[in-house]
Amino acid sequence: MRRKPLLLPLYTLLTCCFALLPHTLGGEPGPVYSRLTAHEWGTFTSIADSTGRAAQWSPLTGSTDLPAFVEHFQNAGFKLGLRGTVRMETPVLYLYDSREETVSVKVAFSKGVITEWYPHASRVEPAANIFDGTLYQPHADGSIAWDSLIVSPSLRAEFPRENLDNHYYAAA
Repeated sequence: MRRKPLLLPLYTLLTCCFALLPHTLGGEPGPVYSRLTAHEWGTFTSIADSTGRAAQWSPLTGSTDLPAFVEHFQNAGFKLGLRGTVRMETPVLYLYDSREETVSVKVAFSKGVITEWYPHASRVEPAANIFDGTLYQPHADGSIAWDSLIVSPSLRAEFPRENLDNHYYAAA
């Protein structure tokens, strides 16, 4: 009769094991860690007034000679009346891996809008107009996404090139 007190803890342990079994076998797969490396490069520009506070300024003071294959938010002249306090310039993502991998990438710019990009994106938000022409008013975050990109150490991509002299091709 001394064995019966041990049966209750044994039954409890077995019940817990059976209850946890579906979560450990055949449940949702855990995270898969790849050898993918991602580097982001770019600059943020802001202007301060004499008090040290961010000053509103027009971001259209830079180069307008982007290659024709670069896509634009709405149209190339969209930035003419756009004003804000921060400008993100030349953002670049470098993705590489020691083996082929398919990835999806999303980039967001808090309370901003991404105005030019290459290659063609799967989604760009906000998709609608920014009606008041300013970025210091409350807006949804701007974002851009590319789905199902193939990253491969052996991939030799053919990048578009125009038959024009352009400083963007200096490294090619």
